[in-house]
Amino acid sequence: MAHARAQKKLHPSIALLILAVIVAGIGFGINAQGVSCGGDQMKPGDVCVSDQGDERTYAEIKDAAESAPLIFGSTGGVLALVAVIVAIRRRAKAANVPQPAPESNSAA
Repeated sequence: MAHARAQKKLHPSIALLILAVIVAGIGFGINAQGVSCGGDQMKPGDVCVSDQGDERTYAEIKDAAESAPLIFGSTGGVLALVAVIVAIRRRAKAANVPQPAPESNSAA
């Protein structure tokens, strides 16, 4: 006989918080890598040439890498705020659900 096991769904606010941490972590990870071109570390004065022929200087890549934590961190913060709002609204909604009236056992 097969036993059916109920699977719990991941609460939306928990999922959003996990996503917020991942997004913020990616942003800080990008900055920790330093300035690189195709996996090779760059130094001031270097120029990175892509496979398509686009050129980017060390300074351009460094500026982009320095702004990544701010962008990803802000996005992660907004996601965390949304997660808190979702949790509060779900809890308030659950508190406002009317409970069924108890059945009376009196016979008329």
